[in-house]
Amino acid sequence: LVQTSAWFMRFEEQFQFSTVLLKQSRAVRFNNFVTPGNTLEVTATLQKKSATEYTFKAEGRTRSIGGDDSTGTTVSAKLTLEQINLADRNAELASIDERNINDAKQLWSRIGGTSLT
Repeated sequence: LVQTSAWFMRFEEQFQFSTVLLKQSRAVRFNNFVTPGNTLEVTATLQKKSATEYTFKAEGRTRSIGGDDSTGTTVSAKLTLEQINLADRNAELASIDERNINDAKQLWSRIGGTSLT
């Protein structure tokens, strides 16, 4: 859930922040297990946004392999994530910011993310 929400933030902000941190998780519920042969489909819906924080309602639903039938919500939570650049706190870390941003862009491209242009 956190990873899906973090990718949403990175893309929305055009990868201008090097680090996304989980600030708060609330109302976390685990309802089922994902059994072998099934997949977990994760969604994150933006609830609130500020300059550095996003709050999401996220959930994972189990889907049977080869079918569209859902067995219901497996996990859900309300998450608040914060985005930062390390150089804002220590200017000597600017090169790490640059590397992290480039790595995230490359991974985004490899996992089939939408074009950044």
